[in-house]
Amino acid sequence: MAREGPAFLIAVAFAVVYLPVSSYIYIFDPWLRPLTPAGAALLLVWAVLLAMTVVNYTLCFSTKPGEVERDWAESDELLGKRVDWIELFEGPSEEMRNRYCRCGDAGPGHLLPRCNRCILRMDHHCPWVYNCIGYHNQGHFARLIIGTAMLTAMSLGMIFARLASLVMSLQVDDLPDPQVNEAAIIVTGINVTVLVPLASIMCMLAYNQTKLLLRNVTTIEDLDLQDDILMGVGSHNPYDLGWVENVKAVLGPRPLLWWMPQKMEGDGYRFRVRSGSE
Repeated sequence: MAREGPAFLIAVAFAVVYLPVSSYIYIFDPWLRPLTPAGAALLLVWAVLLAMTVVNYTLCFSTKPGEVERDWAESDELLGKRVDWIELFEGPSEEMRNRYCRCGDAGPGHLLPRCNRCILRMDHHCPWVYNCIGYHNQGHFARLIIGTAMLTAMSLGMIFARLASLVMSLQVDDLPDPQVNEAAIIVTGINVTVLVPLASIMCMLAYNQTKLLLRNVTTIEDLDLQDDILMGVGSHNPYDLGWVENVKAVLGPRPLLWWMPQKMEGDGYRFRVRSGSE
């Protein structure tokens, strides 16, 4: 499998280790002490988001996306043909169909040249997690993106709240906060500079990831649909089962546990399609 250079690893380590640790030591802890119930609840939510980000990143990195087995075969008329995924579905929603590779093989996946393998329910190759995103780790990736967006936005909001409290204390007491030192000022400046663009990017990615979840399509399939629309070719999404069932297909069958990391159910070869798909 293709691997990225050390720059990606350094950037991830900076975001996952430096930003939360420095923000807690130099900004959040001095601001919230002495700890009140509201402050403890705020830190608890922040810590849970941080823990889930680390867990989901680890799972995205370590979980194989799923590959089409070399001896895979399907005993029907589609075997050996190059089939466009938007054109081959019809029947009731409980019917199970394959998502076919567009590389010229009959495998139910997508060929990724840089990794030289056919990935089940291929979404994209992500250099930030050193892995392909496919059937078995797409749920982890969705939780990672959405959770990181929430974490960065919350961290930025807490830093701005800390700065606002410092301004208010100066107006009331006309004295600087004794807990604010040169190191805290430098860390605050660095973290705000990094978090403003990072939170903006992550929120945009989370918005896009949420749209894909609600429609039950991968990034590649979504681009195919957009291309067809731009070209004036009629197309539809046969996997759209309604937003609840769509999200269940990726995050699991139990909505109350969507936020928790869990293994994908099914084999990654066959998927439900909606009633009347043609």
